[in-house]
Amino acid sequence: LGFVIGDEAVLVVNTGPSRRVAEALHTAIRKTTSKPVKWVVNVNGQNHYWHGNAYFAAQGATIIAHAEAEKLMRTQGPDQLATNQNTLKDKAAGTTLAFPAQTFTDSKVLELGKTRVELHYYGNAHTPGDIVLWLPQSGILFAGDLGFTGRMPAVLPFGSTQGWLAGLERVQALKPRTVIPGHGKVGTLADVQRDTRDYLVTLRDGAKKVFEAGGTMDDAVNKVDQ
Repeated sequence: LGFVIGDEAVLVVNTGPSRRVAEALHTAIRKTTSKPVKWVVNVNGQNHYWHGNAYFAAQGATIIAHAEAEKLMRTQGPDQLATNQNTLKDKAAGTTLAFPAQTFTDSKVLELGKTRVELHYYGNAHTPGDIVLWLPQSGILFAGDLGFTGRMPAVLPFGSTQGWLAGLERVQALKPRTVIPGHGKVGTLADVQRDTRDYLVTLRDGAKKVFEAGGTMDDAVNKVDQ
């Protein structure tokens, strides 16, 4: 979760797994600025990133996500909500689903006064609808789930490690000064390259060797040092 403060308004990056978390985020924003939240951007369709949407929609914010993320939200949203309710118990109270009001397929630019925010889709990666937020004037990149630091990346069956690596190449071309990962501590591109890119390369190379030797997927799971 995060936010970008512009001249007249605020952009929120993800809203958390519940209304409770969204409210807490808004409280933190209000301690920093009195400017209203104009936009909410969901970096993908996983339940920990968008189940606080309804709270911000009620405040008048426009919710934006990639078209593939919205598909995931609409098809998996009810099951995601049930999972969150089962996990969070009373802390999920008041949480309802609110889907994006706007979607895009390639790139989208938002102007927060003088602050330019670019939304970019680089293909199926951690999930089919992963996007990054790029602030070219400050060199800050919200990497979304293209970037994990300080922990193992989660490789999901509906994502693509090949697409993920291709996306990271495009992230590298931006030459960000500061990277805010989807999971982990704020750092640099080198941190993401080490903890995400290099891990995925090692995983793919190890699996390839097993398959070339005639091994199965189970062999790869058991033999590759994950």
